[in-house]
Amino acid sequence: NAVLTQNGLKYKSFTPTDLDSLQGGSVTFERYGDIVTVQFTIQTRIDKDFAKDQTIVWGIPDEFQPNTDKLFPLINSVGSGGIVKFVSGVRISAQTTIAKNTWYWGTITYIAKNRL
Repeated sequence: NAVLTQNGLKYKSFTPTDLDSLQGGSVTFERYGDIVTVQFTIQTRIDKDFAKDQTIVWGIPDEFQPNTDKLFPLINSVGSGGIVKFVSGVRISAQTTIAKNTWYWGTITYIAKNRL
């Protein structure tokens, strides 16, 4: 039987200070054991939309990367939304157009690539 060796919760948050793709809010990664949950509460940049394959979040640390690339929806403040995806585990990019200057929310939970 495998024994978890991680002590407690690991946490990483990206804010507009870290990413110029964001105008407000944060993208927060939380890991407990092999399970990672990502919470999006973001306001996108003010100047232009994110087209398909444009990167929104980059520099995801190894311990928070997914075991496979994932697609997941975000809901926005105007009642629609978009889809984003992990790319090679190290970044999150738009799969559909993500509108500029708009608040988006979403959550995804997955198994980490680097299991304990």
